[in-house]
Amino acid sequence: MRTLLKNALVYDGSGEAPRKSDVLLEGERIAAVGNDLDGTGAQVIDLEGRSLAPGFFDAHSHNDWFAIKKQPAKYFEPFVRQGITSFVAGNCGLSAAGFEHGSAYKSKIGGGLFHLEDVTGEYASAAEFFAAIDRNMPMNMALLLGHCSARTSVAGYENRPLSAPKRERMLAILEEGLSYKQISLPPDQAQFLETRKFQTAEIARIFRVPMHMVGDLERATFSNIEQQSLEFVKYCLNPWVIRLEQGLAKALLLPSEKSKLSIRFNVDGLLRGDYASRMKGYSIGIQNGFMSPNDVRRLESMNLIPVEEGGEQYMVNGSMVALKNVGAAYGKIANMLSSQFLCGDLTLNQVRDVIGIEPVGKEEDPNE
Repeated sequence: MRTLLKNALVYDGSGEAPRKSDVLLEGERIAAVGNDLDGTGAQVIDLEGRSLAPGFFDAHSHNDWFAIKKQPAKYFEPFVRQGITSFVAGNCGLSAAGFEHGSAYKSKIGGGLFHLEDVTGEYASAAEFFAAIDRNMPMNMALLLGHCSARTSVAGYENRPLSAPKRERMLAILEEGLSYKQISLPPDQAQFLETRKFQTAEIARIFRVPMHMVGDLERATFSNIEQQSLEFVKYCLNPWVIRLEQGLAKALLLPSEKSKLSIRFNVDGLLRGDYASRMKGYSIGIQNGFMSPNDVRRLESMNLIPVEEGGEQYMVNGSMVALKNVGAAYGKIANMLSSQFLCGDLTLNQVRDVIGIEPVGKEEDPNE
Protein backbone atom coordinates (compact mmCIF):
# COMPACT_ATOMS: atom_id res chain seq x y z
CA MET A 1 0.00 0.00 0.00
CA ARG A 2 1.26 3.45 -0.98
CA THR A 3 0.40 6.61 0.93
CA LEU A 4 1.35 10.15 -0.08
CA LEU A 5 1.40 12.82 2.62
CA LYS A 6 1.30 16.20 0.91
CA ASN A 7 2.06 19.78 1.91
CA ALA A 8 3.29 18.97 5.41
CA LEU A 9 5.70 21.17 7.35
CA VAL A 10 8.43 18.57 7.83
CA TYR A 11 10.76 18.51 10.84
CA ASP A 12 13.40 15.94 9.88
CA GLY A 13 15.14 15.67 13.27
CA SER A 14 18.43 17.13 12.04
CA GLY A 15 17.99 20.43 13.84
CA GLU A 16 17.55 22.31 10.57
CA ALA A 17 14.60 24.64 10.02
CA PRO A 18 11.37 22.86 8.97
CA ARG A 19 10.45 22.85 5.30
CA LYS A 20 7.27 22.23 3.37
CA SER A 21 7.50 18.88 1.63
CA ASP A 22 5.71 15.67 0.57
CA VAL A 23 6.42 12.24 2.06
CA LEU A 24 5.73 9.01 0.20
CA LEU A 25 5.14 5.84 2.24
CA GLU A 26 5.34 2.34 0.80
CA GLY A 27 3.96 -0.13 3.29
CA GLU A 28 5.54 0.73 6.63
CA ARG A 29 8.60 2.49 5.22
CA ILE A 30 9.36 6.00 3.97
CA ALA A 31 10.13 5.70 0.27
CA ALA A 32 10.82 9.34 -0.59
CA VAL A 33 10.79 12.88 0.78
CA GLY A 34 10.56 15.85 -1.57
CA ASN A 35 8.33 18.20 -3.49
CA ASP A 36 5.71 17.17 -6.07
CA LEU A 37 6.18 13.44 -5.54
CA ASP A 38 4.35 11.07 -7.89
CA GLY A 39 1.31 9.74 -6.03
CA THR A 40 0.04 7.42 -8.74
CA GLY A 41 -1.90 4.59 -7.11
CA ALA A 42 -1.37 6.02 -3.65
CA GLN A 43 -3.79 7.21 -1.02
CA VAL A 44 -3.25 10.97 -0.80
CA ILE A 45 -3.59 12.77 2.53
CA ASP A 46 -3.34 16.57 2.50
CA LEU A 47 -1.52 17.85 5.62
CA GLU A 48 -1.69 21.54 4.73
CA GLY A 49 -1.27 23.58 7.92
CA ARG A 50 0.03 20.60 9.90
CA SER A 51 3.48 19.48 11.00
CA LEU A 52 5.13 16.12 10.33
CA ALA A 53 8.10 14.82 12.31
CA PRO A 54 9.86 11.52 13.12
CA GLY A 55 8.48 9.75 16.17
CA PHE A 56 10.06 10.39 19.57
CA PHE A 57 11.83 7.80 21.71
CA ASP A 58 10.74 7.06 25.26
CA ALA A 59 14.03 5.76 26.63
CA HIS A 60 12.65 4.86 30.09
CA SER A 61 9.51 2.84 29.75
CA HIS A 62 7.59 -0.03 31.38
CA ASN A 63 5.26 -0.55 28.45
CA ASP A 64 6.56 -4.07 27.92
CA TRP A 65 3.96 -5.08 30.55
CA PHE A 66 1.17 -3.53 28.41
CA ALA A 67 2.47 -4.74 25.04
CA ILE A 68 1.39 -8.30 25.95
CA LYS A 69 -2.10 -7.29 27.10
CA LYS A 70 -5.02 -8.75 25.17
CA GLN A 71 -6.07 -5.25 24.10
CA PRO A 72 -2.85 -3.21 24.07
CA ALA A 73 -3.96 -0.33 21.80
CA LYS A 74 -5.75 1.62 24.55
CA TYR A 75 -2.57 1.69 26.64
CA PHE A 76 -0.51 3.17 23.80
CA GLU A 77 -2.97 5.74 22.42
CA PRO A 78 -1.80 8.54 24.78
CA PHE A 79 1.79 8.01 23.64
CA VAL A 80 0.83 8.08 19.96
CA ARG A 81 -0.95 11.40 20.51
CA GLN A 82 2.31 12.78 21.96
CA GLY A 83 4.29 11.65 18.93
CA ILE A 84 6.09 8.82 20.74
CA THR A 85 6.61 5.84 18.47
CA SER A 86 9.45 3.87 20.09
CA PHE A 87 10.17 2.61 23.59
CA VAL A 88 13.09 1.19 25.52
CA ALA A 89 11.22 -1.00 27.99
CA GLY A 90 12.14 -3.30 30.88
CA ASN A 91 13.67 -0.51 32.94
CA CYS A 92 14.31 -0.44 36.71
CA GLY A 93 15.13 -4.15 36.67
CA LEU A 94 11.42 -5.03 36.12
CA SER A 95 10.68 -6.69 32.79
CA ALA A 96 7.76 -8.73 31.50
CA ALA A 97 10.24 -11.30 30.15
CA GLY A 98 13.37 -12.85 31.58
CA PHE A 99 12.26 -15.57 33.98
CA GLU A 100 11.94 -19.35 34.21
CA HIS A 101 8.74 -20.92 32.91
CA GLY A 102 8.45 -23.31 35.85
CA SER A 103 9.34 -20.78 38.54
CA ALA A 104 7.48 -21.12 41.85
CA TYR A 105 7.75 -17.33 42.25
CA LYS A 106 6.20 -16.31 38.94
CA SER A 107 3.31 -14.51 40.67
CA LYS A 108 5.84 -12.29 42.50
CA ILE A 109 7.44 -11.01 39.28
CA GLY A 110 6.61 -7.33 38.66
CA GLY A 111 4.51 -5.40 41.16
CA GLY A 112 1.80 -2.74 41.31
CA LEU A 113 0.61 -1.95 37.78
CA PHE A 114 3.09 -4.41 36.33
CA HIS A 115 1.79 -7.98 36.46
CA LEU A 116 1.10 -10.98 34.27
CA GLU A 117 -2.71 -10.68 34.35
CA ASP A 118 -5.04 -10.25 31.36
CA VAL A 119 -2.17 -11.04 29.01
CA THR A 120 -1.95 -13.06 25.84
CA GLY A 121 0.55 -15.41 27.49
CA GLU A 122 3.66 -15.70 29.62
CA TYR A 123 6.86 -15.15 27.65
CA ALA A 124 9.95 -16.11 29.60
CA SER A 125 12.58 -15.27 26.97
CA ALA A 126 13.13 -12.20 24.83
CA ALA A 127 12.57 -14.24 21.68
CA GLU A 128 9.14 -15.40 22.91
CA PHE A 129 8.26 -11.86 23.97
CA PHE A 130 9.04 -10.28 20.59
CA ALA A 131 7.24 -13.06 18.71
CA ALA A 132 4.14 -12.34 20.80
CA ILE A 133 4.05 -8.54 20.40
CA ASP A 134 5.02 -8.37 16.73
CA ARG A 135 2.14 -6.67 14.90
CA ASN A 136 0.07 -6.84 18.08
CA MET A 137 0.93 -3.26 19.17
CA PRO A 138 1.29 0.01 17.22
CA MET A 139 4.77 0.94 18.45
CA ASN A 140 8.44 -0.04 18.19
CA MET A 141 10.05 -1.52 21.27
CA ALA A 142 13.51 -2.50 22.54
CA LEU A 143 13.60 -4.67 25.66
CA LEU A 144 15.91 -4.84 28.65
CA LEU A 145 15.81 -8.08 30.63
CA GLY A 146 15.41 -7.01 34.22
CA HIS A 147 17.76 -8.15 36.97
CA CYS A 148 14.91 -8.07 39.51
CA SER A 149 12.63 -10.25 37.35
CA ALA A 150 15.39 -12.83 36.84
CA ARG A 151 16.33 -12.88 40.55
CA THR A 152 12.73 -13.15 41.71
CA SER A 153 12.26 -16.04 39.30
CA VAL A 154 14.93 -18.15 41.04
CA ALA A 155 14.76 -16.91 44.66
CA GLY A 156 11.55 -14.96 45.24
CA TYR A 157 12.02 -12.01 47.59
CA GLU A 158 14.84 -13.57 49.65
CA ASN A 159 16.93 -10.75 51.12
CA ARG A 160 20.27 -12.54 51.11
CA PRO A 161 23.09 -13.34 48.67
CA LEU A 162 22.20 -15.98 46.13
CA SER A 163 23.78 -19.40 46.35
CA ALA A 164 26.09 -20.36 43.52
CA PRO A 165 23.52 -22.62 41.76
CA LYS A 166 20.81 -19.91 41.92
CA ARG A 167 23.23 -17.26 40.69
CA GLU A 168 24.11 -19.45 37.72
CA ARG A 169 20.41 -19.98 36.94
CA MET A 170 19.78 -16.23 37.07
CA LEU A 171 22.72 -15.47 34.77
CA ALA A 172 21.53 -18.15 32.35
CA ILE A 173 18.17 -16.37 32.10
CA LEU A 174 19.88 -13.08 31.26
CA GLU A 175 22.26 -14.68 28.76
CA GLU A 176 19.33 -16.21 26.87
CA GLY A 177 18.19 -12.69 26.08
CA LEU A 178 21.47 -11.73 24.42
CA SER A 179 21.93 -11.65 20.66
CA TYR A 180 25.15 -11.20 18.69
CA LYS A 181 25.34 -8.27 16.29
CA GLN A 182 28.42 -7.60 14.19
CA ILE A 183 29.81 -4.08 14.45
CA SER A 184 28.74 -2.40 11.26
CA LEU A 185 31.51 0.22 11.29
CA PRO A 186 34.67 -1.17 9.60
CA PRO A 187 37.95 -0.59 11.48
CA ASP A 188 39.32 1.62 8.70
CA GLN A 189 36.32 3.97 8.95
CA ALA A 190 36.56 4.00 12.74
CA GLN A 191 40.25 4.89 12.24
CA PHE A 192 41.33 2.19 14.68
CA LEU A 193 44.40 1.47 12.53
CA GLU A 194 45.33 5.15 12.36
CA THR A 195 44.97 5.39 16.14
CA ARG A 196 47.34 2.46 16.64
CA LYS A 197 49.87 4.04 14.28
CA PHE A 198 49.64 7.34 16.14
CA GLN A 199 50.23 5.56 19.45
CA THR A 200 53.43 4.01 18.09
CA ALA A 201 54.62 7.33 16.68
CA GLU A 202 53.78 9.16 19.92
CA ILE A 203 55.82 6.75 22.08
CA ALA A 204 58.76 6.86 19.65
CA ARG A 205 58.59 10.67 19.62
CA ILE A 206 58.78 10.82 23.44
CA PHE A 207 62.02 8.81 23.46
CA ARG A 208 63.38 10.43 20.24
CA VAL A 209 63.58 7.11 18.43
CA PRO A 210 63.23 7.14 14.60
CA MET A 211 60.16 5.29 13.39
CA HIS A 212 62.11 2.80 11.30
CA MET A 213 63.80 1.55 14.48
CA VAL A 214 60.42 0.46 15.91
CA GLY A 215 59.42 -1.35 12.74
CA ASP A 216 57.43 1.42 11.03
CA LEU A 217 58.89 1.81 7.52
CA GLU A 218 55.92 3.67 6.03
CA ARG A 219 57.92 6.87 5.46
CA ALA A 220 61.43 5.41 5.37
CA THR A 221 63.41 5.59 2.12
CA PHE A 222 66.91 4.56 1.04
CA SER A 223 67.86 8.23 0.95
CA ASN A 224 66.83 9.16 4.50
CA ILE A 225 67.07 6.04 6.64
CA GLU A 226 70.86 6.34 7.12
CA GLN A 227 70.50 9.98 8.14
CA GLN A 228 67.76 9.03 10.61
CA SER A 229 70.09 6.43 12.14
CA LEU A 230 72.76 9.11 12.64
CA GLU A 231 70.18 11.40 14.23
CA PHE A 232 69.24 8.58 16.61
CA VAL A 233 72.81 8.57 17.94
CA LYS A 234 73.02 12.36 18.02
CA TYR A 235 69.67 13.26 19.57
CA CYS A 236 68.61 10.10 21.44
CA LEU A 237 71.73 8.28 22.63
CA ASN A 238 74.23 11.10 23.07
CA PRO A 239 72.38 12.94 25.86
CA TRP A 240 72.24 9.73 27.88
CA VAL A 241 75.80 8.71 26.99
CA ILE A 242 77.12 12.07 28.20
CA ARG A 243 75.20 11.78 31.48
CA LEU A 244 76.55 8.26 32.05
CA GLU A 245 80.11 9.27 31.22
CA GLN A 246 79.98 12.20 33.60
CA GLY A 247 78.31 10.15 36.33
CA LEU A 248 80.82 7.29 36.06
CA ALA A 249 83.79 9.68 36.03
CA LYS A 250 82.50 11.40 39.15
CA ALA A 251 81.86 8.11 40.97
CA LEU A 252 84.89 6.06 39.89
CA LEU A 253 87.83 8.41 39.24
CA LEU A 254 89.90 10.10 41.92
CA PRO A 255 90.62 13.83 41.48
CA SER A 256 94.25 13.00 40.70
CA GLU A 257 93.18 10.52 38.00
CA LYS A 258 90.82 12.81 36.12
CA SER A 259 93.67 14.59 34.34
CA LYS A 260 95.01 11.27 33.01
CA LEU A 261 91.96 9.04 32.64
CA SER A 262 88.53 9.50 31.10
CA ILE A 263 85.46 7.33 30.53
CA ARG A 264 83.98 7.24 27.04
CA PHE A 265 81.31 5.10 25.36
CA ASN A 266 82.34 4.19 21.85
CA VAL A 267 79.35 4.72 19.54
CA ASP A 268 81.43 4.76 16.36
CA GLY A 269 79.90 1.45 15.30
CA LEU A 270 76.47 3.10 15.19
CA LEU A 271 77.81 5.97 13.09
CA ARG A 272 79.32 3.76 10.39
CA GLY A 273 77.95 4.41 6.95
CA ASP A 274 77.60 1.92 4.11
CA TYR A 275 80.70 0.09 2.79
CA ALA A 276 81.31 2.39 -0.18
CA SER A 277 81.09 5.53 1.97
CA ARG A 278 83.48 4.10 4.57
CA MET A 279 86.07 3.09 1.99
CA LYS A 280 85.89 6.50 0.36
CA GLY A 281 86.47 8.20 3.71
CA TYR A 282 89.37 5.92 4.60
CA SER A 283 90.95 6.58 1.20
CA ILE A 284 90.82 10.34 1.77
CA GLY A 285 92.31 9.89 5.25
CA ILE A 286 95.25 7.80 4.03
CA GLN A 287 95.98 9.99 0.99
CA ASN A 288 96.06 13.15 3.10
CA GLY A 289 98.27 11.80 5.83
CA PHE A 290 95.93 11.83 8.87
CA MET A 291 95.23 8.07 8.86
CA SER A 292 97.55 5.08 8.57
CA PRO A 293 96.60 1.70 7.08
CA ASN A 294 96.42 0.25 10.58
CA ASP A 295 94.10 3.06 11.73
CA VAL A 296 91.66 1.90 9.05
CA ARG A 297 92.11 -1.79 9.86
CA ARG A 298 91.40 -1.15 13.54
CA LEU A 299 88.11 0.53 12.65
CA GLU A 300 87.19 -2.41 10.41
CA SER A 301 88.25 -5.06 12.99
CA MET A 302 90.95 -6.45 10.67
CA ASN A 303 94.42 -7.83 11.48
CA LEU A 304 97.11 -5.13 11.63
CA ILE A 305 99.96 -4.78 9.13
CA PRO A 306 103.39 -5.11 10.82
CA VAL A 307 105.11 -1.82 11.55
CA GLU A 308 108.15 -2.76 9.48
CA GLU A 309 105.85 -3.25 6.46
CA GLY A 310 104.43 0.24 6.75
CA GLY A 311 101.29 -0.43 8.75
CA GLU A 312 101.80 2.66 10.90
CA GLN A 313 103.13 4.91 8.13
CA TYR A 314 101.38 8.23 7.45
CA MET A 315 101.57 9.17 3.78
CA VAL A 316 100.33 11.87 1.45
CA ASN A 317 99.05 11.66 -2.11
CA GLY A 318 101.59 11.90 -4.90
CA SER A 319 104.44 9.42 -4.77
CA MET A 320 102.91 7.98 -1.58
CA VAL A 321 106.16 8.41 0.37
CA ALA A 322 106.44 8.60 4.15
CA LEU A 323 105.30 11.91 5.57
CA LYS A 324 108.77 12.65 6.98
CA ASN A 325 110.32 12.17 3.51
CA VAL A 326 107.96 14.47 1.65
CA GLY A 327 110.16 16.84 -0.48
CA ALA A 328 113.37 14.79 -0.06
CA ALA A 329 113.02 13.08 -3.44
CA TYR A 330 112.36 16.37 -5.18
CA GLY A 331 115.48 17.88 -3.58
CA LYS A 332 117.69 15.05 -4.87
CA ILE A 333 116.31 15.39 -8.42
CA ALA A 334 116.86 19.14 -8.40
CA ASN A 335 120.47 18.74 -7.24
CA MET A 336 121.18 16.14 -9.94
CA LEU A 337 119.70 18.26 -12.76
CA SER A 338 121.59 21.35 -11.58
CA SER A 339 124.87 19.43 -11.52
CA GLN A 340 124.39 17.99 -15.02
CA PHE A 341 123.40 21.38 -16.44
CA LEU A 342 126.47 23.09 -14.94
CA CYS A 343 128.72 20.34 -16.32
CA GLY A 344 127.24 20.78 -19.79
CA ASP A 345 125.66 17.34 -19.87
CA LEU A 346 122.15 18.82 -20.24
CA THR A 347 120.85 21.88 -22.03
CA LEU A 348 118.41 24.29 -20.42
CA ASN A 349 115.54 23.00 -22.54
CA GLN A 350 116.33 19.42 -21.52
CA VAL A 351 116.18 20.41 -17.84
CA ARG A 352 112.93 22.30 -18.42
CA ASP A 353 111.48 19.28 -20.19
CA VAL A 354 112.35 16.97 -17.25
CA ILE A 355 110.62 19.20 -14.70
CA GLY A 356 107.65 19.87 -17.02
CA ILE A 357 108.32 23.47 -18.09
CA GLU A 358 107.87 24.65 -21.67
CA PRO A 359 111.20 25.02 -23.56
CA VAL A 360 112.49 28.48 -24.52
CA GLY A 361 112.13 29.76 -28.12
CA LYS A 362 114.75 29.53 -30.86
CA GLU A 363 115.49 33.27 -30.70
CA GLU A 364 116.71 32.80 -27.12
CA ASP A 365 119.94 31.06 -26.27
CA PRO A 366 118.92 27.74 -24.57
CA ASN A 367 122.37 27.42 -22.99
CA GLU A 368 122.14 30.67 -21.06
